[in-house]
Amino acid sequence: MKHLCIICAVVWVALALSSCASTKSTVASRDSVLLELRPEKGQRFRTTKTTTAVVTATVMGEKVNFSQESRERTKSIVSSVSGETLQIKETLERVSALISTGKRVIEFDSSKPAQDLPPPAQLALSLVGQTLVITLNRRGEIDRISGIEPLIERLRNDPALDEERREDLDRLRRAYTQTGITGLGRRPVVFPMRRLSVGDSWTETTRADVDRFAVTVHESWSLAGRKNSVATLDVTMKLSLDPASELAQLYAALSMEFSAKAIGLFEVDEKTGLVLRSRVVLEMAAKRSEATPDFMGDSIYRFTTDRQSVIE
Repeated sequence: MKHLCIICAVVWVALALSSCASTKSTVASRDSVLLELRPEKGQRFRTTKTTTAVVTATVMGEKVNFSQESRERTKSIVSSVSGETLQIKETLERVSALISTGKRVIEFDSSKPAQDLPPPAQLALSLVGQTLVITLNRRGEIDRISGIEPLIERLRNDPALDEERREDLDRLRRAYTQTGITGLGRRPVVFPMRRLSVGDSWTETTRADVDRFAVTVHESWSLAGRKNSVATLDVTMKLSLDPASELAQLYAALSMEFSAKAIGLFEVDEKTGLVLRSRVVLEMAAKRSEATPDFMGDSIYRFTTDRQSVIE
C-alpha cells in the first residue's frame, strides 16, 4: 500500500510539472524583442487548463493502471504594479476531474451538486472560489504566494477532520510555497531580460518541491518564432530527483532508476508578457534493475497539459 501511495504522490505533483510537445512557428520577423511581464494594473485574463495523465505500474505483482483528465478555470486580475514588482490575484472558478484507477471511477465537477467523494476530491472542490495573491517580478520570478492560509485554517477547524484529511491539508500548504508553486505549473515563463532574435536561446534551473517529490528542473529555452506580436518559445526540460527526497530514497532502496524529460511550447503576448497558449507533455519512468525486488515493476507516467488564456 505504501508503494501505491508513492505512485499517487508522483501523480499529484506531475499533473502540474508540465512540458510541451511543439512544432516550430513560421518566422515573421527577424527583429529582436524584449520579453518581460508588463501588464497594466487592472488588466484581467481568464485561463483554462486541461491535464490528462496516464500511468502504468506494477506493485506487489499487480498491474496498476491510472488515468485522469482534469480541468481548471481561473480568473485573474493584475491588482498592483510598482516598479519591478507586480501582484496577480488568481481565483479558481471551476474544477472537474474524471479519474479511473482500474477498479474505481471517481468523477466530480464543482458546477454540479456535491457528491460522496474521497478526501482528496473534497479538498479540490474546497479550493473553488479561493483567491491567491502571487507577487512576482517582471522577469517572471515568484517572490511569494498568499491567500491559501484562511482556507486551510477553516478546514482544519472542521470537527469531521480525520487524519487522512489532516495530511492532505499539510500537503496543500506545502504545495503553495515558492518551490511548490513551480511544481504546480503556475509559474510563468522566466524571461532572460535581454533582447532576443529568432533562434536565440537561454537556460534556467528551478526547483519543484511538493510532498514526497522534490526535483531540480533544468530548462533550455529558445525563441522559435514571432508572428502578429506573439512570440513562440520552445523549451526542453530534464528533471533530476533530489537524492534526499523520500521518493528518491525509495527508488534507491528498490534499486530502480528514475528518469524524466519534457518538451514544450509557449505562445507569449509580446505586449504584456502573458502566456496565451501552451501545450505541455511530461514523460517520467522508474525502471527496475536485476536487483529490484520482484514485487515492483516498471512505472511509466505521461502527462499532457494544455492551457489557454484570454486577455480581457
